[in-house]
Amino acid sequence: IRWLTFQGCPFRGHDESQESLNRGNFLEMVKLLASYNKVVKYIALENASRNAKYTSSDVQKEILGIV
Repeated sequence: IRWLTFQGCPFRGHDESQESLNRGNFLEMVKLLASYNKVVKYIALENASRNAKYTSSDVQKEILGIV
């Protein structure tokens, strides 16, 4: 999150659906981290309930507000 913010990168993509090839910088960064970290993969991508992934656009805006 800090890297995206410091680099001035947008968090959200044009199409964040599951079928999209590029879901935006934030979601793609989570996927990248999950590919290197089993805990992130398990918690953020595999084990989180559908309504509690904390990756929605509203949550992304809240994170930016905190940072």
